[in-house]
Amino acid sequence: MTKPVDPRAVANLLLKEARARGQHVSNLKLQKLLFLCHALYLVHTGRPLVRGSFEAWQFGPVHREVYDAFKIFRAEPITEDAQRFDPVTGVRQPIALPADRALLDVVQKVVQFYGDRSPGELVNITHAKDGPWDHVVSAAKTNANMALKISDEVIAERFKYLWFGKQPNFKDKEPDEDAPPLPETDLARVALQPDDRKRIVLRAVRSFVPPHSLAPLRKVAGALHAARPSLLELPTCAWSEIEAAIRRYCGPNLHWIEPNLSLAKLLSEFNERRNIKAVEWEFPFIPVGYGAKIKFWHDFYSIQDGVPVLSFLDPRLTDGLGIFGRTFVFSAMHHNVAIGDFEGARLEIIRFPMNKYTGEREVEVFTFDERDVVPEASLNKAIDDTYKVWREILAERQAEQRRQRPTGTDDGGFGF
Repeated sequence: MTKPVDPRAVANLLLKEARARGQHVSNLKLQKLLFLCHALYLVHTGRPLVRGSFEAWQFGPVHREVYDAFKIFRAEPITEDAQRFDPVTGVRQPIALPADRALLDVVQKVVQFYGDRSPGELVNITHAKDGPWDHVVSAAKTNANMALKISDEVIAERFKYLWFGKQPNFKDKEPDEDAPPLPETDLARVALQPDDRKRIVLRAVRSFVPPHSLAPLRKVAGALHAARPSLLELPTCAWSEIEAAIRRYCGPNLHWIEPNLSLAKLLSEFNERRNIKAVEWEFPFIPVGYGAKIKFWHDFYSIQDGVPVLSFLDPRLTDGLGIFGRTFVFSAMHHNVAIGDFEGARLEIIRFPMNKYTGEREVEVFTFDERDVVPEASLNKAIDDTYKVWREILAERQAEQRRQRPTGTDDGGFGF
């Protein structure tokens, strides 16, 4: 085998072997068996078994491409094989099983020795102290790691601890609370800027209640693209339904309604002119370390010019995404959602700037040139540098608050 294979193909092979032995496999159990296959193959051959990366989720290593393929089964035994999905046509096709002898040997041995273990037992094995999962989770408290990916280097180095390490103390796994996570848009617009500029921008980031929230607009982003459950179903969401949803999401905040409705109407009409089709699709939040998560994408994709398109709405008039912020967002999208069946998808950011001549807001679409992608390691370093500065600024604010705190000798202005 010369290159890593589709992880879903190995998952299907594991299921086939387990069925032959009369074993039932859930998505959780499958993830652990797949990780053991990958790790054993990596350790013995020096080559990765499957493409992509495993991520450190709550219950151990998870390959998101495989998780998505089988998530419809929830905690129940998997009864169908994974299939390849074409986002443009909506067609699913079988995935050929690999025939590599070394791969087949690893799969058979893993199922033979671990196939009858319960999901809980397998979780405990992969959670072993100092093992790959434990190392990544511990490091993420003070270091950036987009999607908490478990690199092959970490797997090869720490795989031995899965049998000899102690079980972790989960009370020690909570992220540090001394530095509250930055809002994701602020992280994006700051991270790739020079350090001196980082400090200037971050000093202006404070907790405050904005005059209105545009969260209701983001919540109806799929409807504004006429997203539907599948390509075979007609859109059913009329403007009156979108308007009603926005009013409901605004709740008692009546002053939020007008700005959300105006931008929603603007985007709805813009997308009608583009004549695009869109499909509802669940894309996850991505942890990046420091207790922070990002989601620069929505739960749908559109089809434009025969290509799947992943979109992100940036509706803020001020403090929106500039060139550095857009590069960060596009790179995060490229590494974390434009993968697997969505590899090669086009990425776009939709903004609503003010027209300087008319004084009215309009739609502006930014697209991405893959040649400008920032490597994931560079993104992680940028997040580390940003949080270093952010923590320094928070420490300065706390020191200032202590200096301004009343001493207890103030008479309250009564002149006693």
